[in-house]
Amino acid sequence: MIRWLAAFLAALTLLAPAIIAVRDAEQAAAYANSVRQRMGWKPLPPDLLPYCDMLDVVTCRVGGVPVAKLFIYPPLRPVTIPRVAPGEREIDVVRDIARFVSDTMTYDVCSEPSQYTPDVLERTVGQLLLTGHWRGACGTAAYLFSYLCRCYGIPTRIVLIEPSGVPTVVPGTRVAPARVMLHAQVQVWVDGRWITVDPSVGIVGDSDKPVKGSRVRPDGTVLQTPGVRRWMVESQGPVVFWTNLTALARYVLRLSEGISAS
Repeated sequence: MIRWLAAFLAALTLLAPAIIAVRDAEQAAAYANSVRQRMGWKPLPPDLLPYCDMLDVVTCRVGGVPVAKLFIYPPLRPVTIPRVAPGEREIDVVRDIARFVSDTMTYDVCSEPSQYTPDVLERTVGQLLLTGHWRGACGTAAYLFSYLCRCYGIPTRIVLIEPSGVPTVVPGTRVAPARVMLHAQVQVWVDGRWITVDPSVGIVGDSDKPVKGSRVRPDGTVLQTPGVRRWMVESQGPVVFWTNLTALARYVLRLSEGISAS
């Protein structure tokens, strides 16, 4: 009897993550496709759901320095900023969101976090609702833009760019590790293909390569994309992170941070 119970518990331990993963994928598909149906857009194929979920990890190596950026999104839900009417084309919604993120940005690289977690996004949206502007740089712009697109069921993936003409690796010191200076853009899946957007500049490209160009904001500020030395785009696995798996990932992250701090 004890052996049977032990075997049952072992099987349950192995099956539980798989059951949770299947449930998360079902919930993600239900949300994304319900929003897309309301907008008058086609449903998403299952292989795009990992780019419309609540967790992304982007890793690369720049100048010998490993880079890992974590993007954890709050629960996705219909949003009212910017206002988008049902029936608008996907590409027009993407362009509206990109310009909204750019036009409301107060550039402040010192406000950029090391990782992008829900408290960062909640603070950014809180600033927007209170003052009509938010403080940050290209990483937060990519994070906010990606979140707003996913709220409309539009898949996104982060692009990290090594700018040309400027040092990308700031040497470390005794008290601070080496830092990598990168620029962030975002790819969106629209009309059956990936195209790249620069949310901090507010321009939309026509291919999956880094977008280049400039734009003048309504307040007269001239914005310019940087030159590109190299670029990396995130590639997610088949697992879809929705409320359950994302909560588990956040728990593991807090646990690891607690161990590192002790």
